[in-house]
This record gives sequence, C-alpha cells and structure tokens, in this order.
Amino acid sequence: MTKAKFASTEKIAKARAFLNKFFLSDYYIVLLAVLTFVGWLSGAWIPFLFVTLSLTIIMFTVCENTMPVFPFMWFFLYTISTTQQDLGKYGWMLFLTIPLVGAIVYNFVHNKPKIKSVLMPKNIKSSTFSMFLLLIPMSLGGLFRSGRNASAALIVVALTAVLAFSFAYYMAIFRERKGDKNDILKYMIKIMFVSSLIVTAQITVASIQTGNTDSFIELVKYKLLDLGWSSPNPAAAAITLGIPASFYYMLKRKKYAFVFLIIAALQYLAIIITGSRGALLFAGIALPIMLLYTLIKTENRKQLIIASGVFVLIIAVVAGVLYKQIYDALSIMLSKGMSDNGRFDIYLFGLKIFSENPVFGAGWDFGLGDQHVGYSPFLFHSTVLQILACSGIVGMLVYIYFYYARYSTFFKTAFSPEKAAIFTAMAIFEAYGIIDPILFIPPTFFIMLLTLSVAVEQAAPDNINTPIIIKKFRLKLQKKSLAKTSD
Repeated sequence: MTKAKFASTEKIAKARAFLNKFFLSDYYIVLLAVLTFVGWLSGAWIPFLFVTLSLTIIMFTVCENTMPVFPFMWFFLYTISTTQQDLGKYGWMLFLTIPLVGAIVYNFVHNKPKIKSVLMPKNIKSSTFSMFLLLIPMSLGGLFRSGRNASAALIVVALTAVLAFSFAYYMAIFRERKGDKNDILKYMIKIMFVSSLIVTAQITVASIQTGNTDSFIELVKYKLLDLGWSSPNPAAAAITLGIPASFYYMLKRKKYAFVFLIIAALQYLAIIITGSRGALLFAGIALPIMLLYTLIKTENRKQLIIASGVFVLIIAVVAGVLYKQIYDALSIMLSKGMSDNGRFDIYLFGLKIFSENPVFGAGWDFGLGDQHVGYSPFLFHSTVLQILACSGIVGMLVYIYFYYARYSTFFKTAFSPEKAAIFTAMAIFEAYGIIDPILFIPPTFFIMLLTLSVAVEQAAPDNINTPIIIKKFRLKLQKKSLAKTSD
C-alpha cells in the first residue's frame, strides 16, 4: 500500500470512528429531537424529515451497533405538521425509504450479525419467538372474508415480517456485545424522556398559538388540539410513555430531582390540555405509585418531599384563583365523567364482526377507507376488540402469548429502576389501549413498544425467558440422547 493510500485509509477510519461515536452519543438524540421539533414548528417538515432520514442512512453505513435507529423510529412521526386527512397526498415519500433499505442491507452484509444463532432453539427468547408467531394471525386474518383489500393485507404481512426480522436482528447485535446489559435500557429511557418532551413542547406551542385565554379554553373544552400528526388521544398516549422516564431521572439525577418533578407535572398538564380522559385516568393512577417508589428508592428524599409539597401548594393556589377558567375549560370532560362517549356501540360492532368471522377475524384491512381517515382500517377503540375482530380466536391466542412473552421477562429477575421505568410506561400505554386504538394507529406506536421489548429482552440473563415449546423440545432431545447412551 502506498503512503497516500495508507493516509487516505487512515482518514476514512478516523472519520468512521468519529461518526460512530457521535451517533452513539446523547448529542445525536438531542440533534434529532431539535430537527424534529423545528421541522414541525416551521411547517417545513418534508425537508427536515429528509435530513433525519439521511442521518439515519449514514448511521447504518458507519455503525456496527445500529441502536441509534431507535430515536429516529420514535421521533420521525412527530415531525409531520400536515393533518392526517391530507397525508394521502404524500404517498410518494415512501420511495425515500428505498435508500434506507439499501443502507440496512449494506449494514447487514458488512457486519454479518449472527441472526441464525439467535433463532436457534437453544438460544431463541420468548419475545423473539412471539414476533414470528404474529405472522400467523397477520397472514390468516380475513381468510374467508370477501371483498378484501389485497394490497393492504399484503402490506400488513410484509410489515410484520420486517418487524420480526428486525427484532431478531437487534437481538443478534446485542447478544454479541459485551458490557452492562442495562446500557440499552438506559438508552431507551433517554428516548422515552426526549420523545415526551417533544410532544409536550408541541402542545405548549399549540396552546400559545390560540392567542388568548378564551380561545385556549375552547381548545381544551372541545378537544380541538391538532398537532398535524396527531389528534388529542395519540398525543396524550405519546406523553404517557415519557412520564416514567421523568421519575427515573428524579431518582438518578438526585441533585436536580425537583427539575424532573416539574417536568413530570408539565407532562401531565399537557395530557390535561389534550382532554384525553383515558390517558388522564391511567397516568393519574400511576403518578402516586411512581412518586412513592421514587421516594422509597431515592437518597435525596428531603428535597423531593419539599419540592412535592411546594408544587402541590402552588397548584392549590392556582386552582383556587383560576377556578372558573379551569372549570370552563374542563367542563365537557368533567361532565362526561366515565361515560362511554359512543364507544359501546363500536364495541358491539366489533363483537358482531368477530361473531361473523370467529376463527381468523375479518382481516387487518377491514373497513379501510370507510372512516374519516381514508388510509386507516376500522378502529374498534380497544386493543382486545381490534385483535378479536381482525384476527379472530387464532389471533387472540397468539397475542396472549405475545403479551406473556414480553411482560413475563420483567418478573424473572429483580426490578431495577430502569426496568421499573420501562414497565410502568408500557403498562400505562397498554392500559389506555384497552379503551382506545392507540397501539395500532398510528402504527409507529406498536413499533415503539417493540423497541422497549427488545431492550428488556436483551437485558435479561441468557438462561431465562426460553419459550415453553422450546423447553419441551429440548427435554425431548435430551431424553432421546440419554436413551441412545443407555442402549
């Protein structure tokens, strides 16, 4: 090798090392968050989304550990300031994913993660196994229903296959890494926190843009919040994924616990502004539990107790002074209380569709184009009913195992603060999903929860979380081996 070539190779190696370090740093998460928020705020979301996508493509070409794709997966939706009804005009943007797919293929070929070893019976984990099982109900859903949207059905199957492969891909990457298994959990908590801050900031801006108190009261009173990418309920759901991260940082950044307490309160205030009763209910139930857990675990209990007391006092004073305005803003939500708001009719319709298609369901393309959001299938406002109506009994059985595989991991080892934060975020979200269609629409939420499952799965010790069917298969092989030996 000539001197010039050696120098050039050395420069490339240094550049790759620098970029690799940058993409794995907190600076990259902050950069993506800023680009996301500015893109949304300016209305120029297309070029900003193009920039974040380009950064992700570069990341796949220089990083062996492609964990930095997670912040892009969490943030990119929040860049969109165009209303949901108008998104159909931007279908051409799907072509922008072609170079992304190329970068992913390059990364796979270049780094050769040992996916085969992750899928071997002796190594496969329950969550990974459950992801591939999902292909069954997603493929068979709507099998005997006429008038299917074949293209939409194939897209659902293809997306599920990609997600299953991606799950295995990341399990392979993390399996080869050495070091603290909690690193990925801490990384995901950062993303949860920053993601929630983005949405909270967007709701704050939307509130300020109302211009005056009366307009703001109307916004809250009639649930008029429109962030472009989101109506009130998905925005509230997005924030619920971040509140537990604020409590985690109260514990870990003990000198600044009061700062994160204020952030958690602002996050909950943002949920109030959305008017989402479900998110308010389930996040409200979780808040005192998280605060109690933090008070028990923290080394800076005195500061947190004083800060909590002062904050409650401030809220009481503000509520007393602005009682009329607050009541006016929340009057409709308060008057509804725990009313179904028309959901019972939707639930009954879901049960009707299930009764007509009990085995495989009506398919995940059912009702496509029939609702006000033309690109969405019919939403039954409940995760359970969505699964039953779209995938039938077969789908429900697979999903029961899917949930068991993802959540049982938490209880097989001691709860760390990291696991507690992620479990709480997932539990609030899933509980809210019982009465709203947030898990599947927007579909990015499903992907976001999968990234949390990847983190928890890989953080578990290697000798636990083996699928029951695989355990039985191993025992059968061992018995055969012993029988041969004895012969």
